Amino acid sequence: MKAISLKPPWPYAIFHLSKDVENRTWYREHYGPTIIHASRRWDEAGYYFIKDELGLYVPSKHLHAHGALVGTVNIYGIVKEFGSKWFFGPYGYLLKDPEEFKQPIPYRGERGFFEVADETIHNR
Repeated sequence: MKAISLKPPWPYAIFHLSKDVENRTWYREHYGPTIIHASRRWDEAGYYFIKDELGLYVPSKHLHAHGALVGTVNIYGIVKEFGSKWFFGPYGYLLKDPEEFKQPIPYRGERGFFEVADETIHNR
């Protein structure tokens, strides 16, 4: 299954704050079930954007999974414009059906979309 790596706290926003679009500067045609990987690096600016600009609660840095597969979403479209508070483009991968794993699965991420063997997440 394809996976995509996001810096925390963005995975938290997908699974707990109804983030419905993943912003990217690049376009790669990919649709369907996708694993969300939480990278090791923390996005400080993203944390303050969610907390201060959107007024939403985000746990502190130490309460997030890092370097792990954390759940799945379904990518159902790619847009250049979208009426969501989460969209700031230039490309947006539209997300639905987020499902967080009960436990993070330690895994090394990669750039862009990358392949994760089905057996890696089979016993999530």
